Amino acid sequence: MTKPEMISKDQARVLWEQAVAHRSWQDKVIQKVMFDMLDLKGSSYTVSWRSVDPNDTEKAIRRDFEEVLRKLIEEGEQRSSLWRGKGKGKGKVSFVPMPVSELEVAQAIVDASEGLHPECVHNEQVLTCALLGKLPARLTAAFGTPACAVHPERNTAKPKDGQPKKYGTGRNSARYDLGFGHPTVDEGIEGLVEIKEGATIEGLRAGLSNDLLKLTDDGVPPDAFRISWLVLSNRANPDEALVTIHDILRHVSATSWEDKQTEPGTKWRLYQFPNGSKLRLAWYHAVPKGKLTPLWA
Repeated sequence: MTKPEMISKDQARVLWEQAVAHRSWQDKVIQKVMFDMLDLKGSSYTVSWRSVDPNDTEKAIRRDFEEVLRKLIEEGEQRSSLWRGKGKGKGKVSFVPMPVSELEVAQAIVDASEGLHPECVHNEQVLTCALLGKLPARLTAAFGTPACAVHPERNTAKPKDGQPKKYGTGRNSARYDLGFGHPTVDEGIEGLVEIKEGATIEGLRAGLSNDLLKLTDDGVPPDAFRISWLVLSNRANPDEALVTIHDILRHVSATSWEDKQTEPGTKWRLYQFPNGSKLRLAWYHAVPKGKLTPLWA
């Protein structure tokens, strides 16, 4: 019999802190409920870490904790109209997306890229399917439910001044290829992925400009992860790619940015902005033929 996956108290605390931050609950009573309230008697909340670790072992079964996490978030959102999304019917659906980390999404992109054959990638939908197929089962099992944290074609965020922003002229230009977190509340965006495929970077320049414009939007929370995933069917020159990227960023970014060079593990390019937000370029080309490798490997 397979042993259940465990989660430590420290790991659980990180997930809870992320959930609290994305819902601006830092100064609310609920932020203390999960770990700091030893007794819930007299409280309007019904679950906490002690629900899954009553003997203070500092660990719990992951799926049990995730259920507690969803339940506590749901109880908190029932007290906040901000986090209610309208359903298609007469009633309302309270969305309670489960936590999703950049590490999980990045690993899915790495795994998908390793298994893809460049000549079989005919459009961006193929890449989207490949990525979704590599996500953890707990995320894919929640598709189509209030707990879902993965949203293809999510509407773009509104900028801070409240005015709608237009992105290009394509039919999908006002949507993110993949949004993670809350499906309708911009403050609940936990991450974004924009996807492109083609033969050359220069041939995709207009589309990449539109993608990077969306990924650097100030309406997205600064701590949300932002990934541009590009798959090229030909070999590309890494140095020429940097010249194009920097030229695009100078045109689309309203602020300065810093090239943090290539990350050692993924071989992706990392850029950081003054507000702390980070942009990762997961760009791959067909080298050798029939195989995808990171452009800056």
